[in-house]
Amino acid sequence: MMEAGPGHVLRSWANSVPNNGIIRYLDFFNLDRLVVVSPAALAEVLVHKCYDFEKPPQLRKGISRILGMGLFLSEGDVHKKQRKFLMPAFAYRHVKNMYPMFWDKSTELVAAITASNPHNLDCDTWMSIEVNEWASRATLDIIGQGGFGQSFNAIQDPDNPLSRTYRGIFQPGRAGQMLGVLGFLLPQWLVRKLP
Repeated sequence: MMEAGPGHVLRSWANSVPNNGIIRYLDFFNLDRLVVVSPAALAEVLVHKCYDFEKPPQLRKGISRILGMGLFLSEGDVHKKQRKFLMPAFAYRHVKNMYPMFWDKSTELVAAITASNPHNLDCDTWMSIEVNEWASRATLDIIGQGGFGQSFNAIQDPDNPLSRTYRGIFQPGRAGQMLGVLGFLLPQWLVRKLP
């Protein structure tokens, strides 16, 4: 399952399991999990009824060690308060001023993906592109340019120190993955004592 790449199993379920936009399955210890597979269901979960769909506590606890308990992980009244404070930064007039930068980074990303393709996107050849790595690199560049006025050059140079650090945190190796799973299953004090 891990060899097929992230999302392979969920993609196959979305194409083969009858659904109305959401697939429910049972995870470790019979915990409910939902996979959203349609744009309408995604809008329902993220926008229209976002407070009805809480993130799993284990996920929030695990990721909060890296990201902190910010807007992405908070729930309920805490989330509403944080969202209210951040709304001015995402006002139309502020975002509109960043359109040229978004456009430039998007075209740079498309050019880099095109250049990395051995078939040079020949119309007769179909291929699958794993966008997680590319999206992470583009996100770093956009955060650097938009937030700090600094080009991190992550799209063009995936091996720069910042990109390597980012990958080390969000795409850990086998040992890091095992520790992550143990962190969800065992108390944190016990995981810290493991060699």
